[in-house]
Amino acid sequence: MREAPTGDPAKPFALSERYTDAPSHIRNRGTDFEITIQFSEAGAEVRPGFDSAADMTVIADYQAILPLACYVVGIHEGGLAAFQAMLETLVMNGEAQLSGESPAYLAPLHDRIASRSRPNP
Repeated sequence: MREAPTGDPAKPFALSERYTDAPSHIRNRGTDFEITIQFSEAGAEVRPGFDSAADMTVIADYQAILPLACYVVGIHEGGLAAFQAMLETLVMNGEAQLSGESPAYLAPLHDRIASRSRPNP
C-alpha cells in the first residue's frame, strides 16, 4: 500500500477532474463533466472546467469510476489498499488516467463526499 503525500495544508493545491460519458443531468462540456477545485488556507474554490496544469488530474470513464466515488475508505478494513487496487485496475484497463497525487489531508473529504454519493438510479 502506498502512502499519500502528507502535503502542507497551507500550500495551495489544485485538483482537476474530467468524467467522460457522464449522465446528461451533470454534463457541462459535451458528454463530459469537468470540475476543478483549488484548495488553499482560505478554503476551496470550485469551478467548472478541466485544468491540465493542476497538481493532480483525473480523467476517467464516469460509469467505470462511479464505484470508487461511492466507496467510503474509512469504514472498510483495509479500505485504502482496496481503494488503491480498484483505481490501479481502472488505470491498467485504460478507464482512468491520473497525474500527480492527492495529499493525505484531503482523504476525509473523499469519504465525506462518498458517504453521500449514490450509484445511478
